[in-house]
Amino acid sequence: MELPKKLTTVTTLSKILAGTLFILLPFVGFYLGLKYQVSLSPKDAIPPTVSTSVKTPTTSPDPTVDWKIYNGKDYTYKYPPDWRAEVGYLFSYDESLLHGKSNGYPVPEDQLKADFIWLEWDGQPLKEWILKRPWIQIASGYPTPKPCEQKEISDIRVDSEKGLETLLYCEDDLGRFDLKKSFFITFSRQQKVLMVNIYPYSSQLISTFDQILSTFKFL
Repeated sequence: MELPKKLTTVTTLSKILAGTLFILLPFVGFYLGLKYQVSLSPKDAIPPTVSTSVKTPTTSPDPTVDWKIYNGKDYTYKYPPDWRAEVGYLFSYDESLLHGKSNGYPVPEDQLKADFIWLEWDGQPLKEWILKRPWIQIASGYPTPKPCEQKEISDIRVDSEKGLETLLYCEDDLGRFDLKKSFFITFSRQQKVLMVNIYPYSSQLISTFDQILSTFKFL
């Protein structure tokens, strides 16, 4: 079948029409696609799955919550409930020994855990101040005490006050030795140093005193 010549002849009008369609079709397709996207309702969209985990903060129980409180003239602190606090002393004791006396202590000396001694301080750096006082480096209770060897010295802070933690190795003429643990805490308002000596030296007792010092407050 042969088509009429007018249907196969390229005219100026057909050229214009073809060019117009060539230019317009991409824009029409873009417009229709945009309209379709807008017409989608929120329920047709699949939201992304977000996995969230909520961590509950954990807090360690306060080991001093049931401790007793010592309220002194210059400072306050908490101590274990089975200990006894006196002015300048801390003891762990057996109830049956409470009325015993030894060396002037309220309870037998072997129950003594710490003594608290105020020392005058001229404000110089604490380490230098300690090393200039040989009597601090002497082990007491031996027949012929002699200077101790400084094993450790480290900085601490107690109630915002600077301090030092010291460990001495002490030996007497009989060959007996001991470790002496002490804390030196400056009390700048009164130009004093509080020396806290621990008896006897043991890791468990030192851990307990770390907790005691964490509750220490100057008044």
